[in-house]
Amino acid sequence: EGKWSVSKIFDSVPPEDKEDLVLNPREKFQITVNPTEKIGPDTRFTISMQPEVGALTTVVRTTPGDLRAVNILR
Repeated sequence: EGKWSVSKIFDSVPPEDKEDLVLNPREKFQITVNPTEKIGPDTRFTISMQPEVGALTTVVRTTPGDLRAVNILR
């Protein structure tokens, strides 16, 4: 497991409804991964977005602490 955070959402249209937390199709976002003992600065890795049960393939706008469905694999 690495230390990670969602740093920003970019190329996105601000939602008209503040309660609209779902990313639109093809809307882009960025995940920043910081090096750890297992994942060095030159280590290639895969980020696997795994939706929570019942969420299907929906990715939501959220804070790093709330985004628990991200696994960082070596």
